[in-house]
Amino acid sequence: MDFLSDTEFAVFCFAQMLPNVCDVREQYPLNLLEHPCDISTYLVSKLSKNTKGTLEIANSLGISHPRVKKNGEAVDWVMTTDLLVTIKDPIAGYQLLALSVKDKASDQLSERQINLLQLEREYWTIQGVNWLLITPEVYCKSVAVTLKTYAPYAISDSMVDKDLITKAMNLIPLMNEMPLSKILLLLEDALNVSQGIAQKVFWQGVWKGVIPINLRRKPTPLSQINLLSYEDFWLQNPVVAGRSSCL
Repeated sequence: MDFLSDTEFAVFCFAQMLPNVCDVREQYPLNLLEHPCDISTYLVSKLSKNTKGTLEIANSLGISHPRVKKNGEAVDWVMTTDLLVTIKDPIAGYQLLALSVKDKASDQLSERQINLLQLEREYWTIQGVNWLLITPEVYCKSVAVTLKTYAPYAISDSMVDKDLITKAMNLIPLMNEMPLSKILLLLEDALNVSQGIAQKVFWQGVWKGVIPINLRRKPTPLSQINLLSYEDFWLQNPVVAGRSSCL
């Protein structure tokens, strides 16, 4: 993955915690012209259903479409959505979630930035895709720091066996107010695994929401882990909670 900012990486971490997420694409290009719905990449049945491109949408909104000079002439610029998440719901099937990321609060954005975000939002809205604008005002910075720090254990090419996480869930009542170092020792002993695997079991359990800890205080080996209710745990994540900045 290639991210354009630290904030974008943080939002990627938030998105990876979504239940049933199967793909996250960064800097997803928006079609200039009429085209098959973007979900058709996953659902062939949607190939015959066309939707508007950014040029037509910009015209209908009265917004000047972005252009760039190339070889001495101006051409229309292909806009992008920072992160496009694909979710495979067991009942609803494949669904998309579009995430736009900004490093500053929405009330600090220029009029031009707001207009382009409105254009992007409309591109997804007419396809029935939920679009969220994630800015620093909709999440706690310390939560993002925690996720970015421990992402290598949670988002890994070598995911741990689900049975290990299930067994770890039985130990959750013992984890509250226990230092992280002791929790890892507890997991090592109970699951008969190495410390590296214990780290992955713990953080992959956190990412899945089955080990609901307070993420606002970045855990260190000697700091206590505080458990939250499942509802309060997910409220720490703006993407899961569906929080979006207003334009």
